Amino acid sequence: MKHKHLISFLSLFLLLTACDKEESMEWDMTPVELQISVVDQDYNDLLNPRNEYALDLTKIKGLHLEKEYSCKPMDDNTRYYLPTFYGLKQARMEHENIYILRIGEFDGALNFKDESFRILWEDGTSDTFTFNREVKKKKNDWRIKEELYHNGVKVSDNLRKVIRISKWIDKSESEE
Repeated sequence: MKHKHLISFLSLFLLLTACDKEESMEWDMTPVELQISVVDQDYNDLLNPRNEYALDLTKIKGLHLEKEYSCKPMDDNTRYYLPTFYGLKQARMEHENIYILRIGEFDGALNFKDESFRILWEDGTSDTFTFNREVKKKKNDWRIKEELYHNGVKVSDNLRKVIRISKWIDKSESEE
């Protein structure tokens, strides 16, 4: 019986001393990717390869910190969460049945100020996406403030939101 009380006491002691409220916690922050949907004037998905007027991904480039990135075709998603900056790649959002361009990955634990990425389209035009992200830890809670701009115009306070942009496609040549 004496051993039973001693084991109970030691277990209670270990339980109470193991929980230090001031102990720091480690957090995993998911990487940040900008997600761009591209449609024409009739709202046709220009990133869907089955679309007659789909953009040629091999002719789309991305520019970040003066480095150019080719647009990569879709690949299988993995569960690997360390941020790897790949530049620009195509992806499919199954639940919304749309194709998008993903820009990233940016480290989700870092702050960014006026971080920009430029997409160079096959027709010679370009679009610039700029974002700000401020990450603050308050006790065991995170405060994240985000802003996304498209060609200088604020479009979202959420970097994970899909941003839809429109490209004019001249369809007159194929209608004849």
